[in-house]
Amino acid sequence: MHKRKKKKIIKGILILTVLIIALLTGIYAFSPEPPTEAIKASREAIALAKKSGADRYAPELIKKTEKYYEQALKEWEKQNNTLVIKRNFTHLEEIIQNCRKTAADALEKSIEVKKTLKAKAQSDLSEVQKNISDTPSFYSKLPLPQHILKMHSRSQILLSEAKDNLKSENYSKAITLLDKIKTLHSGYTEYSDKLLKEYFSNQSTWNTWVKETIQWSRNHSGPAIIVDKIGHTCMVYEKGKLIKTFEAEFGRNWIGQKLYQGDKATPEGRYSVNKKQNLGASKYHKALLLNYPNASDMARFQKNKTKGVIQKKAKIGGLIEIHGGGGTGNNWTEGCIALENKNIDYLFSHCSVGTPVTIVGSTQPLEKILTTNE
Repeated sequence: MHKRKKKKIIKGILILTVLIIALLTGIYAFSPEPPTEAIKASREAIALAKKSGADRYAPELIKKTEKYYEQALKEWEKQNNTLVIKRNFTHLEEIIQNCRKTAADALEKSIEVKKTLKAKAQSDLSEVQKNISDTPSFYSKLPLPQHILKMHSRSQILLSEAKDNLKSENYSKAITLLDKIKTLHSGYTEYSDKLLKEYFSNQSTWNTWVKETIQWSRNHSGPAIIVDKIGHTCMVYEKGKLIKTFEAEFGRNWIGQKLYQGDKATPEGRYSVNKKQNLGASKYHKALLLNYPNASDMARFQKNKTKGVIQKKAKIGGLIEIHGGGGTGNNWTEGCIALENKNIDYLFSHCSVGTPVTIVGSTQPLEKILTTNE
């Protein structure tokens, strides 16, 4: 009797256990499934948007997307900590839906913005390259101040950086760099334009000097020399005809009139050979000493002092020569005109004291200079 009772109890426990298991299985079977795949899809959508550059091109949207994703993870954790029969993933699904939609918007905007920026960057690059190619190459030969030269060299460096950023699809950075290049290049060209226009305002005077010097050579048996600073040439005329042309080098600040001693500028005006200095008498092979300063130079010097253009203690200078030692390809003298030794030998043998030497900014108009040097 005792054994039968015991068996009944065990059987009852087994049946109860089975019923409980069945009940729990039923509960789990009919409990809502967590949107695992949807969360995974959201994560992938965010990654895709970022890969397209959303961090750079749609930052607000990608931040909003990431915020939704964080909320989704918190809501998922909350539901996992809730009794199975009480779990509700409705809010989580809404958050995930918002997350995926915002990620899609970020992707779309990123693609759109990137496309727009790429087009602008390419357009700006073309504009900058055209501006540079349209700039007369002659500008690179001008004796410009250091801050202008730095603007030019800096624009060249930034252009290389802009191209690299364009290639790496960093279009915003490329556009910023190209804007800087436009500013720098504009400053460089505007300064050069102004310098040359002001300089060539003396063109009519130069033309008169050249014409009178050539006419002098027609009327006299001796040669006449015309020095063209822009052309970097020293020309020899006889009987009104050009017979020799030599390359010439000048003072470092060769553009413009010589104002005072030590300004490293080569003077402009009508001069003549004052003295011939043979081997040993000149530091630079042979030399033809000019009669600088002449009366016009001294009058201008005093006028500039009165106006305050130059300091009161400044000196006018002298010892301007056509001498040897040239052929370096640079403007290096203190204000003299340097020729190759073989060319100064020619001048030395063909010229005499009193030979006219006319120094002008240019024998050609500015338009021709800029066109020829393009």
